[in-house]
Amino acid sequence: MMRRTGLALVILAATSGCESLPEGTFDDFGKSVLGGVMGTAAAAASVEIVQETADSMCSDDNAMCRNLTMVAMTGFTQSFIDRLTQSDVRKIDEARRISIESGETEEWSNPDTGASGRVVSVPAEPRPPQPTPVKVKKDRLESLPMMDAVGEPFTVSSSGGANVRGGPGTSYEVVDRLAGSEQVTAIGRVRDDDWYLVGRGSVGIGYVFAELLEPWVAPAGETLDEALAQGTGAAAAPDEVDVAEVEVEMASECFTTTQTVTLANGDTEEATLTSCRTPDGWAQV
Repeated sequence: MMRRTGLALVILAATSGCESLPEGTFDDFGKSVLGGVMGTAAAAASVEIVQETADSMCSDDNAMCRNLTMVAMTGFTQSFIDRLTQSDVRKIDEARRISIESGETEEWSNPDTGASGRVVSVPAEPRPPQPTPVKVKKDRLESLPMMDAVGEPFTVSSSGGANVRGGPGTSYEVVDRLAGSEQVTAIGRVRDDDWYLVGRGSVGIGYVFAELLEPWVAPAGETLDEALAQGTGAAAAPDEVDVAEVEVEMASECFTTTQTVTLANGDTEEATLTSCRTPDGWAQV
């Protein structure tokens, strides 16, 4: 029997015009926002439980893994998420990405655990540009234009590598160099332009022309944490002493997804949530 534990998390814009999300919404998953909404769905696991589960599944420095794990698990009961594995979460995340890109229902199955499911995604009202904290390498960027948040891993598609510049254009100084096939984080895409602000880990190092990058494909057989961990194919993030935090006017694409998951024993639950892109991946709002 399917238990409906859907949690309709609507973006604040739907009820409060174009006000900014409360400070820390993307940093700490908007606990002040989510806590009140989740309290109305007694069967759903608390924000704290979902956060603890995400922390246990992801490395301390893997913010993107934690964000995506929370997106995959929010709205389900605690007893249900206690039986989900890292490989299940990766399957959910991959199906969600495909559903968002295609606009179609995407089904998945995990032969390792016997779990299966489907994801349906529809566009939600986007967040307008607002000041968003982004970590960058000190004294590196000459320009911080308006951007659309991406928060996805990319690789260098050119075998010859790619120049990293201090601003979105060839007139800016070359400040770094990426090797062919090197993995980076696409933090944001410059609004109405073909340049990405890219990072090593979550630290922005400069801009790369979009045609020199392509979405990264995770190796088969790895958990979400292993797949997203900076290491294989990625250079180490800059030391904290070389990092500063800046504010970037950044808009966010948002989607409402309904996830139905069936465990190997036949137990099924459904959850609905709205999430938006951030520099560190998707986060609920």
